[in-house]
Amino acid sequence: VEGNNLFTHGEQIETTLITGIIYPKSCRFSLFLCSVLVIADQLFVVRLKEAAEVALANSLTLRNVGEVLKLSGTYNANQLKQCCLQYISLNLPAVLEARYVF
Repeated sequence: VEGNNLFTHGEQIETTLITGIIYPKSCRFSLFLCSVLVIADQLFVVRLKEAAEVALANSLTLRNVGEVLKLSGTYNANQLKQCCLQYISLNLPAVLEARYVF
């Protein structure tokens, strides 16, 4: 994991290089939460999994809602899945325009 700084429209954005892909600093927390959800599901730690679901639901964006929806289906995170579907339905024009989900 390497840190770097990018400049976009006059703003400095801290990034992280993980497996050859540059992630903005704001995405690192979502990646961490996804890892927590996966591990909690694998270890049957229900309360931790539920906490990760809530935290991920609160950090949904147009860019990550598709991936989080896939993750929620894979790891039986039903509350998170419902939040993703609701987020998509409330933001459908923007989601379709951005094509992040599909």
